Amino acid sequence: MKYFFGTDITSVSAKEEIKTFFGKEIDQNEKATGYDGDIFIKERLSEEQEKYVNDEIEAVSEDEKNSRLPMGLRFLMYACGGATLFLLLILFGGGEGVTVSDNISALPWLPYVIAICALVWLFVFALSKKKEKEYFQSEETALKNERLEAQFNNAYRQLHVPENAENTEILVSSYKRKKGEIKRVKTGLWDFFNFEVKAFAEDGKLCIADLTQRYEIGLDEIKEIKYIQKKVLIPSWNKEETIKSEKYKKYRIIYNDTGFILKGYYAIITRCGEEEYEIHIPPYEIDVFSRLTGIEYSE
Repeated sequence: MKYFFGTDITSVSAKEEIKTFFGKEIDQNEKATGYDGDIFIKERLSEEQEKYVNDEIEAVSEDEKNSRLPMGLRFLMYACGGATLFLLLILFGGGEGVTVSDNISALPWLPYVIAICALVWLFVFALSKKKEKEYFQSEETALKNERLEAQFNNAYRQLHVPENAENTEILVSSYKRKKGEIKRVKTGLWDFFNFEVKAFAEDGKLCIADLTQRYEIGLDEIKEIKYIQKKVLIPSWNKEETIKSEKYKKYRIIYNDTGFILKGYYAIITRCGEEEYEIHIPPYEIDVFSRLTGIEYSE
């Protein structure tokens, strides 16, 4: 069985090539050889339009970097915040029978240091928020975002993506093949990357488009949607509503310092010739793909 979206980072088996769809295959020398899902590509964005899109993305990304405080000030903010918490633990801590007054008597300088650290943290934090607010509310930023959105729309038009296409996500993974078995490999801390795409059904095909190409899978080649009950970590949350909102709280997504934990995910099983593929979908997007494919699912 192949993984529709994922990256193979081992050598290819002679009997069965298990590759990825929306991820680069890495050879034994750790070099990318291209996307495994190329056989499903129906249209590609022109090089000229792709350059326009990339230029606008780079311009916005560079401005966003400049909207943040210099590294030195950010380090000072984090250091002072951490020091404040640590010193508060000392002030209010102590053994049984030890009061705050006892700690102040033993360390008379402690309250002053806490106050200074807290004030420095508060000042730099406020400065950071002010700088971000000025950037995001500026006319220049608004114009650049408009230009970026216009290039996105131009790209989707060139790929013949209809305006009513669904804004959705797929899960991208890396894996190894060893003795005919697949073992997923984490990228950093994450099991999957959740990528934003457009999806729609047209002429008996399930179409999935990013900003550079459009993929088509025959609906009659899609066999089933199955649930995989396994916790996985993804790096980002791309929705406007939070994970605690009425719409998403039923999926019981957990946030921690490393990302977002899904309690499971779905796999759309499809075929190309004699080979099977799995398209991995986050649970909060499966209704979209069930509706587009006409295939029911269960947890």
